[in-house]
Amino acid sequence: MRILPRLLRRVIHTGSLTLIGPDGASETFGGKTPGPSVTIRITDPALDAKLLLNPELRFAEAYMDGGLEVAPEDLRALLRLFKLNKKRLNRAPAQSMVRRTARVLKRIIRNNPFRARRNAAAHYDIGNDLYRLFLDPDMQYSCAYFPEGGETLEQAQLAKKRHIAAKLLLKQLAPDGVALIHSIMRGSASGVTSPFTAKYIFPGGYIPALSETVAAVEQSRLWLLDCEIWRRHYATTIEHWARRFAANRDQARALHDERFCRMWELYLAGAESSFRTGRMAVMQLQLGHQRDAAPLGRDYMAAETARLRAREATMPGIELGNVRPGLEA
Repeated sequence: MRILPRLLRRVIHTGSLTLIGPDGASETFGGKTPGPSVTIRITDPALDAKLLLNPELRFAEAYMDGGLEVAPEDLRALLRLFKLNKKRLNRAPAQSMVRRTARVLKRIIRNNPFRARRNAAAHYDIGNDLYRLFLDPDMQYSCAYFPEGGETLEQAQLAKKRHIAAKLLLKQLAPDGVALIHSIMRGSASGVTSPFTAKYIFPGGYIPALSETVAAVEQSRLWLLDCEIWRRHYATTIEHWARRFAANRDQARALHDERFCRMWELYLAGAESSFRTGRMAVMQLQLGHQRDAAPLGRDYMAAETARLRAREATMPGIELGNVRPGLEA
C-alpha cells in the first residue's frame, strides 16, 4: 500500500492511528498531540487505489463492506480521531476536489417537493421496526435535553418536550402566538454534507448555519424572540441510541443485513463525534409576529417547566419521566 500511508502521514497529527496492511505490515501515524489511539486493519488490497477518487467516502465504504476492520469498541474513537484531524484531510487534493464539487452542486441542485419527499423517504421510511430498536418508547428521533447530565434517554426526551412546551406559551392563539424551530445547525456557513452521509444516510440533506437561518427569519419579518444553542445534548442523545442499537444488533441484522448494520453504526458514531468534537449543535429559535409575544425575561420558562412537571405526575403514561438513572435498557 502506498496511497493510504502517504495520506495518513499528511492527515493524522492529533492522536495516533496504527495501520495493518493486507500483507500484515504495520505502521503508526500521528502522535504529535494527544488524542485517541486506534488500530485498523485493511483486508482489501484494492482500497489503496480507490482512495484516489474520494478518500472519505471510500474509507467509509471499506468499513461497510468489511475491507477495513476495527474493533467494535474502537469505532467511536476512530471517528473522533477522524474529526480531530478532518481539517487536514479536507486539504488533501482528492478530498479538496470532492468538497469543491459538492459546493458547486449545492448551488445548482435545489430540493423541490418531489425530490424532498424522495430524499426523506430514503431515511425515515425504512421501517419503524428498526427505529424501535434504539429510540425511546415515544419514538422521539431528535435531540433530547439533558439539563442535569445524568438523565436516562426517556427522562431526557420528556425534558425536551417539556422545555419546548414551556417556550411555546401554549394557550388559545392568533395573532400573538409563538412558534419554535428546533433544528441541527453547523458552526460555519461554508460547510458541505459529507459524501458518506449524502450518499447513504441523508441524500439531499443540508445543515444550515445559524446565520443562514436568522437571515431567512429576517426576510419573513418575524421577531426572533429567543435563541438557545444546545451544544452537546445531541452527542449524548446519539450515544444512548448507539448503545441501544448495539444491544439489539442481531435484530437489526435480521431486518436488513450486516452491511446495513455497519453503515448505521458508522452513521451513529460519526454523528456523535460531530456533535461532541465537531462544529454541529442544535438551535432553538423562538419566533413571533409581535415583539411582545413572549415575556421580556426568561423566568417564565422555569415557572412553566415546573408547572408542566407537576401536571405530569398526575397524567397516565408519563411514568417514564420518573425512571431512576441506571435502569435504562
